[in-house]
Amino acid sequence: MLDIPDSYPLGRTVKVLKELDDRAAIQALIESMEKHLYRSTFRNLLSSLNYVTGREDLEDTRVISERIEIIEYLKRWWQRNKDKSKPEWFADLLLNGRTEKTRLEALNTLQQKMADETIVPYIIKYFDSKNFSDAFYRGVFNLLARFGDDTCIPHIKRNERLLKDGQNGGSTTKQI
Repeated sequence: MLDIPDSYPLGRTVKVLKELDDRAAIQALIESMEKHLYRSTFRNLLSSLNYVTGREDLEDTRVISERIEIIEYLKRWWQRNKDKSKPEWFADLLLNGRTEKTRLEALNTLQQKMADETIVPYIIKYFDSKNFSDAFYRGVFNLLARFGDDTCIPHIKRNERLLKDGQNGGSTTKQI
């Protein structure tokens, strides 16, 4: 159904996929975006993909080379995340989001409604990256406090020392 040109049926299909919130549609949406690169339908497909994945960080553009970059980025993201849970998708965005706004939105989503124990390894990677700011550190630390276990304590202690010594990658973070 997604192989047809811009038309009323394609619009209805996109709407149904959006309503189903079905992760099985993600690959089909990405492939269809490639086929509709030059069409206005690209925007609808991207919107549906953002909705199904819970992401809102990818915005349409009329510049074809930028649309190609969006598709390539989504392919890499989906390859990394297709076998993971939605909380893990947002934890991945916290680590690998394209912009600070994307990472902050991922953190907010995790804090408000989506986090579970599966995000702990991502949080540890985040702490180990030594590149964090106040806004992120507090939120990530709170998630770790809610979902972490005793294995997280060494990571927290190591980062407390880094914060005291001011060795956190030039950030303005202070000790919590």
